[in-house]
Amino acid sequence: MCWLGPECQFCGGKVRLYHPSGTIHDGQGNYSVSVKCSWLIDTRHPHTNSLRTPSIRIHLREFATECGWDHLYIYDGDSVDSPLLAVFSGLMYRDNFAIRKVPQVIARSGTALLHFFSDDAYNMSGFNLSYKMDGCPTATEELECSGHGRCSEGDCICDNLYKGEACDVAACPNGCSEDKGQGTCKEDDERCLCNEGFGGNDCGQLKALGVWSTIYPTQSPPPPGTASHGSAVWRDTLHIIGGESYGRGELMTTYDFNGNVWETLHIEGGSSVPEKRYGASTVMYGDKIFMYGGVIEGRGVSNELWAFDVSAKTWENITVKSDACNSTGLTSYVMCGPLRVAGHTATLVPGFGDKNNYQYMIAIFGHSPQYGYLNTVQEFNFGTREWKIIETYGYVVKGGFGHSAAFDYLTEKVYVYGGIISESESSQVLSSKLYAYEPATRTWTLLSAAPSARLLHTANFINHGLMMVFGGNTHNDTSQSYGAKCYSQDLLVYDVYCDSWHTQEMPEHLQTDLARFGHSAVVFEDSLYIYGGFNGQLLNDMLRFTPGYCSFYTKQEKCTNGRPGVKCIWDVQKMRCIPINQVQRSAIFGREQYDYVVCPSKSRLTLTSELLNDVIRCQEQSNCQSCVANSYGCTYCGNGVCTKERCRETTSITTLFYESSNQQKQQQ
Repeated sequence: MCWLGPECQFCGGKVRLYHPSGTIHDGQGNYSVSVKCSWLIDTRHPHTNSLRTPSIRIHLREFATECGWDHLYIYDGDSVDSPLLAVFSGLMYRDNFAIRKVPQVIARSGTALLHFFSDDAYNMSGFNLSYKMDGCPTATEELECSGHGRCSEGDCICDNLYKGEACDVAACPNGCSEDKGQGTCKEDDERCLCNEGFGGNDCGQLKALGVWSTIYPTQSPPPPGTASHGSAVWRDTLHIIGGESYGRGELMTTYDFNGNVWETLHIEGGSSVPEKRYGASTVMYGDKIFMYGGVIEGRGVSNELWAFDVSAKTWENITVKSDACNSTGLTSYVMCGPLRVAGHTATLVPGFGDKNNYQYMIAIFGHSPQYGYLNTVQEFNFGTREWKIIETYGYVVKGGFGHSAAFDYLTEKVYVYGGIISESESSQVLSSKLYAYEPATRTWTLLSAAPSARLLHTANFINHGLMMVFGGNTHNDTSQSYGAKCYSQDLLVYDVYCDSWHTQEMPEHLQTDLARFGHSAVVFEDSLYIYGGFNGQLLNDMLRFTPGYCSFYTKQEKCTNGRPGVKCIWDVQKMRCIPINQVQRSAIFGREQYDYVVCPSKSRLTLTSELLNDVIRCQEQSNCQSCVANSYGCTYCGNGVCTKERCRETTSITTLFYESSNQQKQQQ
C-alpha cells in the first residue's frame, strides 16, 4: 500500500494481502478527497497446503463516509468483474451506532477485492475493518458465532435455541418476556408462545398498539437479496418481480403467506419472458401483474408494458393504443407515451370522471433518459389498452424519482411523497413535499410537508385515512455531514384528515436490521409486509406489522392521538374510540360532524406556529395555480403575489381565494 499526504496518513494504490488475518483502514484521521485504494485478500499463497478453498470473513468495526459519493466496494474474487458482495457508503458503524447487527461480509472464492473511492465534496472519518480466513460469521468480533455456537471451516454450528448464519438470533428472545407474564418459551417449537394481548417475536409488544415481528420462512431459504424490485399480492401469494440483485436471483419468486414458504416460479414453455430489470413499477389488476418501465442491464431504461397471468403462468408484451404525440400543456416539447422511465410509481385508480371504474393505472413521475425528471402523469386503461399522457390541473408539481404513491379509498386520492426532484437544470434535492392527486378531476394539491425528506421508501394505507411510510434514503447533506442517514429506519405516519405528520417509535428488540431503502411493502389480510431492500448489502428478510385497535383507548385525547396503524376517531355520543372507516364520510364532514372528534386538539402555541408557517408557505407560491391548490388557505392577489391574508387593495386583476382550502385541510 502506498501511503500519501504530508504525514503519510492517506491510503493510495494497491496491495495484496496473504496473511490469514489482519486489519484494513483508509489511514489516520479523515480520509482525503479523490482517493482510490485497493486491497486484494488472497488465500492462494504458495505456502498454503489446504485442500479446500478457505472463506474470508470481513468484519466492519467503523465505517463513516459521504453517503452516495464515497464508496467501499467488496467483490468475491480478484477483479471488479467478480461477483459484487457489498457497496458500503454513508454513516454505518461508529461509536454505538450500527446499521447491521452482524456487520460483515463473507467471500467464498478464496479471494476478496476491496476498492475504496472518494469524490471531491467532503470527507469523513472513513473505515476500519478486520479480515480472517475461515473466520465464522459473528455479531461480536471477539467471539466466534456470536458466542452461541462453534466455528467449523467458516460455518457456524449453532447451540440449541439459537439460529441464523451467525447464531445471533435467539429462538426465545428476551426470555419471551416471561418475567413480565407476557409469554413462555416453547423449546420444542423454538419460538415464543405469547399470552393473550401480547405479540412480537419476544411477546414484548401490546397487540392493541400494533405488533412488529420478523418472519422466518420454513423449509426453503429465502431467495437472494434484491432491491428496487416490484411486488404484488394475488390471493395468498406474494410475487417479487425483478430488482437489482448483483446478477443473482430469478426474474420472479413467490412467497406463500399461509405456508410461510418461498418458491421460484417456473414459467410455462413457449411464453415470451421479459428481461430482468429494476426500478420498474408493478400493479395487480384482476389475475394479471402489470410491469412497466425500469432499467435493463445493457439496454438502459425501458418503456415496455408486460402482463403476467398468474393463473396460466405466462407473460405477454402488451401493445398499447397510444394517443398521437402530444404536449401535456406543462411542457414546451411534445411527448410520446409510453415513456421510457424508471423510478416512477404505478397505482390502480378510478378513471377520469368515473369514480366507480377501477380499471385505470396511472404512472406518476420518474426519470427519463430523454426528458430527465418527469412531472407527468401517464394513464393506462386496462379495458381498452389506451395509453395517454394527460394534462393535469391545480398545483404545479416538480418532477421526481424514487418517491412513493399510495391510493386512499376513502378520499379517493393518490398521496405522493418525497423522492429526488429537479430544482433547476443543474441541481437536484431530496424532497419532503406531499401532494394529493385526485384522478377523478386530474387535480394536484400541495399538503403539509413531512418532517424529513427521503427517497426509495415505501408508503401504504393498511387502513383508510392513515398512510404509513417506512425506511428510505434521507441523506441530503452537500458540503458537510450533519448526520443524515443513507439508510433510514424511520416510521412516519401521515393523517389524511388532519393533514399532519407523526413519527412513531419502532420496537427495540426486533431481530432484524431495520434501516434500508429500495425495499417493497404490501398489504395482506390487514397486515403490512416489508421485504428486501439495500443497506450496503442486498436484503432478503421480511418484516410484518399487524395494526392494533381503537377500542383500546378510553379517553378522547388518547384516541385521537393514538395511531396504531388505524385512524381512530372519538364518538362523542357513545363515548368510545372507533376506526374512521366505521363512519360514513358524509357524517364526519356534514351536519353530523360534531358527533365525532376526528383530530386531536391543538394548543394556542401550536395554532400560532402553524399560522406563521402557512404565511411563509403562501409567500413561497409564485403562480395562481400553486397559490390556490394547497392546504394552507392562501389568497392570490395577482402579479405573482400569494398571501395568507386578504389582498390589501383591489386591482383590475381578479382576486382569487380558494374558499375550500380550509375545508380541504380538515378533509385531507
